[in-house]
Amino acid sequence: MLNKMVAEYDDHEKHIGLVDNWEKMGFQHYLDWFYTKWMDEPIVEKVATGKVLEFQERIMKSGFWWPTE
Repeated sequence: MLNKMVAEYDDHEKHIGLVDNWEKMGFQHYLDWFYTKWMDEPIVEKVATGKVLEFQERIMKSGFWWPTE
């Protein structure tokens, strides 16, 4: 199931993602770019306390994202 979801985002014909040149930037998958470059560190003042951390913990538990540090 996860592979299908990643493939959906990687499909250039569907235009699901925010950028089309993630491969040229050296990323194997669109979501690799999304979670390492676009998401990066949240702007604390604009996010409800704990919500970003809660979201990150959920996607880490799913195996869908992992911190690079």
